[in-house]
Amino acid sequence: MRVLQISHTYPRGPGDRYGITMWDQIRAIQSEQDILSDVIAPIPRAPRLGRLASDRWRKLAVTPESACADGVSVAFPRYSALPKGLLTWHARRSFIRSVGRERERFFAEQEYDLVHAHMALPDGLAALRIAARMQCPFVVTMQATDIDCSARKSLHTRRELARVFDAADQVISPSPRLARDYQSLFGGTAVIVPYGIHSGHLHGDVGTVKASLPDVPIVLCVARLIPSKGIDVLVRSIRQLVREGIDLHLVIAGDGPSGESLRALVSSLSLESDVSFLGRLPHENVLKYMAACDVFVLPSWRETFGLVYLEAMAAAKPVIGVRGQGVDGIVEDGKTGYLVSPNSVSEVTEAIRSVLTNPNRAREIGLRARELVLDQYTWERCAAKTLQIYCEALRGS
Repeated sequence: MRVLQISHTYPRGPGDRYGITMWDQIRAIQSEQDILSDVIAPIPRAPRLGRLASDRWRKLAVTPESACADGVSVAFPRYSALPKGLLTWHARRSFIRSVGRERERFFAEQEYDLVHAHMALPDGLAALRIAARMQCPFVVTMQATDIDCSARKSLHTRRELARVFDAADQVISPSPRLARDYQSLFGGTAVIVPYGIHSGHLHGDVGTVKASLPDVPIVLCVARLIPSKGIDVLVRSIRQLVREGIDLHLVIAGDGPSGESLRALVSSLSLESDVSFLGRLPHENVLKYMAACDVFVLPSWRETFGLVYLEAMAAAKPVIGVRGQGVDGIVEDGKTGYLVSPNSVSEVTEAIRSVLTNPNRAREIGLRARELVLDQYTWERCAAKTLQIYCEALRGS
């Protein structure tokens, strides 16, 4: 079986963690017998001024037109887009045309059995058109952006989503929450195929990491520093716990546009000695910090799935996430982790307090979480479920 994968969030080169779930999923699928994948990953054309002013645009400007790694060929066609989402309709049309041109130019000699779009908009619109031309089925994976943002943006956008979902032979949801919201908004049923972790990547010598940390319980947060991750809520929770005299230290790993404002918040709350910003770390170092921490907290209020939760759970750590987001349905509150309300300083504070003041219970929760992840949430299981969906789509076409 040969599959054409379409994902505008696919990593653009070695070391790029943006869209790493697409990278891992496609390689896991590739490892299944008789499955071959090619990828079309459109990227916005970098404007000249943007290349000078923005690190993001500079990286896009030097992305190659194509690449091949681990037996997967990837094409990076350019499409026209304006910063800050201006003229979205124009960008979407340009995106669809770029995918079609690349299919004819780069993969013209290939025959495909199926097309898989890794987001409904805009990936699904392009997949719908290509699948119709090739007269083959297509599968779409929805993301939180589709359900939480696009579906509520305008009536036109919601109709476009409905067109993609109605035409797809199978609809995949990475989390139970998204599947519930999809059914409520569009009346359809999605197959839940969660993302996974590499079970072999969970070990590492934490001695060096431990030595670099204060000798108090460690609260870890790993995320891109953007408002929706709720890290400001976490910082305010730490202030409350410090005021109560609870020993702890918050470690924040990641970078992003909110970094400066978060550092200013820490300073304004006089938490400089209680909070460390590590910046962006190599993935292997992130895993070491997960193994060394006492609790992992990410109060994100917009999360499709959140692999970092799984990685921390696989390290037998209690995790704290937000109710109603991607981790809800994976984490069972009080059993395999904790769920709090979005933007609730008091609930995050209470959850961290519970972990740090009840170490035996926290240890039990961490061990149950690890057992759950290694049993149900690995890339191998993800690949097997995805292959089953592909086969069902082919049988139904």
